[in-house]
Amino acid sequence: MASNSEALAVDDIVVREQDAFGSREELTLVTSTTVLMGAVVGGKRAFSILTMTDTGSATETFIIDGLVYTLIATVTEVEGQVDVAATTELTLLNLINAINATGDGVPGVDYAALQRPHPTVTAKAGAASTLVITAKVPGLVGNSIPTTETSAVGSWTAATCAGGTDADGLNADGTEPEGQDAVGIALEAVTSSAAGKKIPVLVRNAIVNAGNVSYGSADSEAIVDAKLKSLGIILREEA
Repeated sequence: MASNSEALAVDDIVVREQDAFGSREELTLVTSTTVLMGAVVGGKRAFSILTMTDTGSATETFIIDGLVYTLIATVTEVEGQVDVAATTELTLLNLINAINATGDGVPGVDYAALQRPHPTVTAKAGAASTLVITAKVPGLVGNSIPTTETSAVGSWTAATCAGGTDADGLNADGTEPEGQDAVGIALEAVTSSAAGKKIPVLVRNAIVNAGNVSYGSADSEAIVDAKLKSLGIILREEA
């Protein structure tokens, strides 16, 4: 069991700051809200929409956070190349598969076989003749992801992604509001007058020494374990 000295209480869990291995972050409340200690907190992910009115032409480019995707008639082994398909929807699908680079479609034909996943966004199909990119990391940081193009038939919503927020509209019971993504567990309680306040968070996928975790009761242990599991937070057994 962990001693309460040099410890941070999280609901019924106690985690020593020095044993969180750099797993603490700060989120900024962008609206007045109440956050309970131990609540699951998060923010909305920034996004942008690309609309195309035709299939596109060879040499047209779409640039996301500095990475260039170039339409081409026949794909070769050059990262960033995307095949111009027979329809607008198929060209968009090729672009989506190139951005995600998870092996969907036909690598080497629809996009370069050596294509790597985009490091800061994912892509999916949107409404007719559109695709949507979404920041991998929730929060305001995603709003700085630039989107540009050199295309006669394609255009982004704006010059950067938008819609990302930090710890906005949190539910007091720790549940995630619709449209938000969990970032971690609040290490501090704040009141409804705390708009703009920075709160420390034990982040998703953190690794914490199991010996520095204690529970208030058997019931609370199950609740806390469920929170940790849902966030991928690992309790490491010390040798």
